[in-house]
Amino acid sequence: MKILYCDCAYYDIIDGKKKQSVRSALASSGMDFVAIPDLCQVAAKEKSLLKGIASSGELAVVACHHRAVKSLFDYAGADKKTKLQVFNMKTSSAAEILRKLGVKVAAKRNGDSKIRWKSVKKDWIPWFPVIEYGRCVNCKQCLSFCLFGVYELSKKGKVLVAKPENCKTNCPACAKVCPKSAIIFPKYPESPINGGEVDGNAPAGKNMKIDYDKILGDDTYAVLHQRRRLAMAGLLKEQNAPAGGKSSKRRLLKKS
Repeated sequence: MKILYCDCAYYDIIDGKKKQSVRSALASSGMDFVAIPDLCQVAAKEKSLLKGIASSGELAVVACHHRAVKSLFDYAGADKKTKLQVFNMKTSSAAEILRKLGVKVAAKRNGDSKIRWKSVKKDWIPWFPVIEYGRCVNCKQCLSFCLFGVYELSKKGKVLVAKPENCKTNCPACAKVCPKSAIIFPKYPESPINGGEVDGNAPAGKNMKIDYDKILGDDTYAVLHQRRRLAMAGLLKEQNAPAGGKSSKRRLLKKS
């Protein structure tokens, strides 16, 4: 079975010594082992790489919460038939993970030197949401709420994370309005937003407190102004469009 290791390179959400112990032991073990700096980054920007890694049919992933990992693979378009076995470095010790993987070789000091990284850390911080469609009811609250144009609808009306790079770094607000806890930010520090188990007694949707000023700062007003400007530009474009399919819209604009 192939092993994929994620170093979660952009946020200190996993203990550094634990990561070093796990990756060094894996690199020294001689097992079929692939290392990437950050699973979120690869899922967003290098989908073909993740699809290729997942094509083995069975894959052990050493990363974070199962819900987050599975949703990232789904977002990248990986084969849904691939059997994922997730080992969570947030909740399990290095020794426990290595034991379950069957790694019998002790970590060596120079273990990291044997790692052949399949990707490189980039300038863009991969903070963006993924949707757990098993929980999503397609209510579109995230689409309506997001100020940054992260979400769009597919041709069939399904909510998609279309522009992950638009997401405001460290803003989890859309996840807090989701009534089903279906939106996951893997790098968020708290469950269930980070992909941890969903507590049925925990507040969801509009019952969760959101400090907009703390999250967005002055960006809130700037983005709203930009949205209004783009909306007005779109209306003017439709109003001045040549006769044809949009003539009814032009008539409506004239009536208003």
